[in-house]
Amino acid sequence: MVLRTPTTTSTSATGSLRFQTNGNNERMRIDSSGRLLINKTSAGLSTPGIEFDGSNDRAQFTRSGTPINVNRLSSDGSIINFYKDSTFVGSVGVDNSDNITISGNSSHAGFEFGSSSIVAYKNGTSPDNTISLGGGAQRFANLYLGGGLYVGGTGSANKLDDYEEGTFTPEITSASGSVTHSTQTGNYTKVGRLVYFDIRVVLSAISSPSGTLKIEGLPFTGGVSGRTGVTNYSIVNNAGSLNQTNIMGSYIANSSVINVSSNDGTNSNASQLTATTQFDVSGIYQSN
Repeated sequence: MVLRTPTTTSTSATGSLRFQTNGNNERMRIDSSGRLLINKTSAGLSTPGIEFDGSNDRAQFTRSGTPINVNRLSSDGSIINFYKDSTFVGSVGVDNSDNITISGNSSHAGFEFGSSSIVAYKNGTSPDNTISLGGGAQRFANLYLGGGLYVGGTGSANKLDDYEEGTFTPEITSASGSVTHSTQTGNYTKVGRLVYFDIRVVLSAISSPSGTLKIEGLPFTGGVSGRTGVTNYSIVNNAGSLNQTNIMGSYIANSSVINVSSNDGTNSNASQLTATTQFDVSGIYQSN
């Protein structure tokens, strides 16, 4: 091994102490600023090699592959500890043999990364129902879930598996003849299996409609037949015999159709429509 301090006339490493093996093969040096360089001849984060900079109290590891490997043997526990002003503030470690943990000190929360879940982690354990995600003034922006959300418990009854809002195109239909629409608007909100909707349908022409009067095109297939869930009807510009004070609706199972009927259960007949009838309907039903 050769320890060599070049003279001030050296252009390669003025003022540095170089460590060489096998002739002139440099392996390490201490440069003129007191930095220890291993497998590199000049300082800088972008230069491959290892650099210990005592004047700035830092170490830098640079290579094209993994720059640092840390190996804890045998037992679970901390792999890297972090301190602030000599006080322990957290660690990166391992639990349950191969679960990575990121943990604060004994009074601070962290996470444990399992094979198919990420759970809360605190003081070496995974506590239940004690750690919050976000805060009243520290909210996350959005939460993207492909499954469901358990609220207030962990049973199937606590699982909210769907929420959505949207629009659809309702229509008035009859068993025979035809009706023409000038307006067909529908909006819905679906929470779990319950669908809340409101509809406006305006007719512009009719051609001898008759038979059961129906509203079709609901956004989701209903699951229960005969249930009445229409909470409000308003029928205007109708010179026929439809009476909005005693009208109701019943759903047809496994369909997206409402039968319009009177409150005694008698289906309304499409022959009661006029060319300017307007339906404003809102309600709720249970989807499949």
